[in-house]
Amino acid sequence: MRELWSDPHRRAWSVIVVSFLVTSIICVSSPILAWRFVQQSTRNNVATIALTSGRVLVKQSDGVLPVAIGNDEEQFEEGIDIQVEDNSQAAISVREPRDDTLLTTLQLYSDTEAQLDRSRAPRFRISENNNTIDLTVDRGRLRITITETEPQTIVNLQTPDAMVTLREPGNYSLEVRNGITDILVATGEAVVIAEGTSLELDSSERTVVRQGSSPEGILLSERNLLRNGDFSSSLTNGWTVYKNRDDVNQSDGVITLTRQDGLSAVQFDRRGAGWAQTGITQVLNRDIRDYSSLKLNLAVWLAFQDLRNCGIRGSECPMMVRIEYIDGLGNLQSWIHGFYYLQDTTGTYPNHCVTCPPPSGQHDAINNGVWHFFDSENLVEQLTINGTPPSSIESISIYAEGHSFESYASAIELIVEE
Repeated sequence: MRELWSDPHRRAWSVIVVSFLVTSIICVSSPILAWRFVQQSTRNNVATIALTSGRVLVKQSDGVLPVAIGNDEEQFEEGIDIQVEDNSQAAISVREPRDDTLLTTLQLYSDTEAQLDRSRAPRFRISENNNTIDLTVDRGRLRITITETEPQTIVNLQTPDAMVTLREPGNYSLEVRNGITDILVATGEAVVIAEGTSLELDSSERTVVRQGSSPEGILLSERNLLRNGDFSSSLTNGWTVYKNRDDVNQSDGVITLTRQDGLSAVQFDRRGAGWAQTGITQVLNRDIRDYSSLKLNLAVWLAFQDLRNCGIRGSECPMMVRIEYIDGLGNLQSWIHGFYYLQDTTGTYPNHCVTCPPPSGQHDAINNGVWHFFDSENLVEQLTINGTPPSSIESISIYAEGHSFESYASAIELIVEE
């Protein structure tokens, strides 16, 4: 070794070779490390929560006691614990931090507890990774809408019974009660893993996972009777537009397809004096006598109304739904439900339609400027007369009624179950 280093030529060549190797390693590894940083680096998405109704408690990861949220939309960080009390609802929006693009909305229903564990977006646009949102759902019911974005958004839901991955844009429902996880894919694609078994679900499929068991297979008992309820195509696909007004010299309103806060929606817009009704109808003529359950789901956004509640007769809401059906005695009947935000504090205006026949009930007072997700109870039970259930659904209409209004509807589903 001494002889090697005593020779100046050998020593020089050794230094040159070592320097070349070190330089080569740096030249090769630096781009690899830089590319890996670009691919793996993330930043937090922007997550907000809004009170839809009732009382909702939140506890930050560094908090001691849960705090009730107010009526204003509030931003929160990863690690938050959300507790929705009985007869309450909350809406969560998750947005991309760079350009405020809506990635996901989550509607949390009565008696639900969940934690937002992680919500990240790639830091660099050239990253090949997806937006990821991880939640733990301890109990309750959620409705999840994933919007179509680039890069794609993946939502992971951990329940006491299963791991559920929602990996396509679409609408999903998840319910965790009494050791059972129930997953419904209205539109989209999901993977359910439990007890080492994996099950893939496509649109209009659902499964059930019982604690300590594998998924129970694909269940097709639920079906959506509506066509183009997500307004992904023209209104001519399934819907018919109609307009009525008292004064022909006044506006009859405008109906347009648009995107409202990330969702494809139909917009009803009218500014004018006197009564007007602006809406869309889908004719169904579907026999439902073999179904035990009928439920209406839809998303409502109210932007403006000038009448308090739904007018003096409770029939002029800025968003209304009318289902026409044949009852068990063969008579044509209507079920009507409305939504409003401008509330009357004097007791002058009713909160239900006084001119509508039963079984229509009270309208829903909701917050304006935020998506409200409505899931009805089983309408088969509500529409049953003297023990005889309804025989068919004739049509469904979505409309705005009153003087001046601006409202939006999206994600409309009429779900039947055998």
